[in-house]
Amino acid sequence: MSEEDILSITQKISSLGWGNKKLVDSILSQITPLSAASPYIEGEVHYLKATQARWEGNYEQTLTLGLRALLLFQETSHLEGQARALLHISNALDQLGRSEDALFYTKKALRIARLIISPKYEGQSLVAYGRIALALNMPDSALYYLQQAESILRSAHSPILLGYTYTYLGEALTKQGELTRGLHYFTESRRLGQQTEHPHTQHQALLGMGRIYLVQTQWDKAINSLASALEIAQEQNWFGPILETATLLSEAFLRNANPESQAKYTLLAQAYADSIPPNTTSSDPTRFEAELQTIQQLLEEQGNKRQRRIQNIGWIIGSIGLLVLILLGYRNLKLAQANHLIQSRENELTERITILEAEQRKTQLREAYVRQREVSLEALDGFRNQMYIVLTQEMRDPLAALLTLQHDMLRPDLTLKEVKEIGRDSQRAMQTLFQLLQSIVFWIRIQKNGLQPKLNLLDNLSTLDSAMRTMLPVAEGYRMKLSVTTQKDCKFSGDSELLHQIIQLLIFNAIRYNQSTDPISCGTFPGENRVVFAVTIPLKERLPSLASIWNAQTVEETPNTHEDGTAGLTLWLCLRLILLMNGNAWEEFDEDHGQTLKFAIPFSPQEAILPQDLNSNSPREDD
Repeated sequence: MSEEDILSITQKISSLGWGNKKLVDSILSQITPLSAASPYIEGEVHYLKATQARWEGNYEQTLTLGLRALLLFQETSHLEGQARALLHISNALDQLGRSEDALFYTKKALRIARLIISPKYEGQSLVAYGRIALALNMPDSALYYLQQAESILRSAHSPILLGYTYTYLGEALTKQGELTRGLHYFTESRRLGQQTEHPHTQHQALLGMGRIYLVQTQWDKAINSLASALEIAQEQNWFGPILETATLLSEAFLRNANPESQAKYTLLAQAYADSIPPNTTSSDPTRFEAELQTIQQLLEEQGNKRQRRIQNIGWIIGSIGLLVLILLGYRNLKLAQANHLIQSRENELTERITILEAEQRKTQLREAYVRQREVSLEALDGFRNQMYIVLTQEMRDPLAALLTLQHDMLRPDLTLKEVKEIGRDSQRAMQTLFQLLQSIVFWIRIQKNGLQPKLNLLDNLSTLDSAMRTMLPVAEGYRMKLSVTTQKDCKFSGDSELLHQIIQLLIFNAIRYNQSTDPISCGTFPGENRVVFAVTIPLKERLPSLASIWNAQTVEETPNTHEDGTAGLTLWLCLRLILLMNGNAWEEFDEDHGQTLKFAIPFSPQEAILPQDLNSNSPREDD
């Protein structure tokens, strides 16, 4: 049998806790003859004998054999074997009442387990920490270590060791008074013991359940659990567990008022107490003191050597790292200097290229501007002259008359006859304006289909001295929009922008050129010569009624008037202008768009320039 086979077997046995004594005897009979030739195999022999002594409850012998195994494993530098031996020593010292010494060896075992990255031995070491904390009556600390062990052993897929962990967790929770959680862990421990067919796990779980049932005065459940635990202990012929279980059963029958059964188990416990060898239940505190001190010194020396070795390696690695950092820093410095020089050269070249490109672009733009100016000036001369004549001579007089009439409409002392006269004069002025605008639009349409369809006329029209000037945006396809503004010094009662708003909303948008941005929706009715406008002026409050608009006699009386008097006065003038044109008005309300005032005025354009001819889209018909 090779050392690898022996190691594999002992690793499995180390996970049993309490296992098959016959199996260990068989293995010992095979490897004992080989121990003389190998210190490692001799260490495994002592370890297996220590395991048997632990199962039998002979903790002094467990301690003796564990110490010998540890020395042999140290001699061969076998870390995994040292971890197993240290766990045996820790368990034996804890059972012999030397918990503080046990804590020292447990700490060494945990350090080795983490050094060799063994989750199984790390979990066992943490379980040993929890067991020692329970022996020192520190359930909180025990719970902390046992929960860590539970997490590690669950990840390591070690159900036997996990069952032991659940047993100690149940004991820690029971000491804290959390009987329900403790009973849960004991139940899980019993389930894992049955699953792995491990009798010791089942016995410890049933024993813990029996103790909890005794505290809860559930005598029948306590007796059943303890009886099952006693049956397992008797099958395995475990003297110590039989004594402990029989004692608890005697107490359970005593509390359950069953003196006959109580006497029976009392006698059974006494019989096993008399048959257990003395050295398995008590220990001389001074025994093994010299051996323990020797082992501790060896462990400390070994730890110091390892620490010095680690420090030396750290110094070497640190020195090499520092040298590498210095070399890398020098290299990066040189690279940074070279990159800075290259970047400076690139920036200079880029700046020169940018200057050359800018000069070239200026030259190209200047040449293009000169060419465009020559073409534009030639095309604009005739158009500007004609537009100026139309605006200044033909359009100025009817517009001035209309402004005067609108000013007269603001007088509160008008008679019915004067209103009719002003209405007739306003209608004639409006018809004249319509005809002039139709002529201008028709002329623009012809120009648009001519040489310069996208000519921007706004920047080339001179500012007129009259009350109006025409703004012609860049044509987009066959859609254009004509708008009119008034000069700030226009003599008009109220805000001069009101007149611009009235004319823009009610006259210039009569023919829709740009449907997407048109503030007024208009349409024609089949068989009728009128256009309907839907006017919505944005107000903070709801639009006023037509009656309130008509009844206002002054600017201050107009409803929803802003501080500058714009909103209400605009509606007031709109309504009067519509009525002067022999139109009518009404109001509608929609939940989505709010209140809308609609106006209808007669409109009879010439046949040659119908609204649908001037718009790529046919006019919308409003219901």
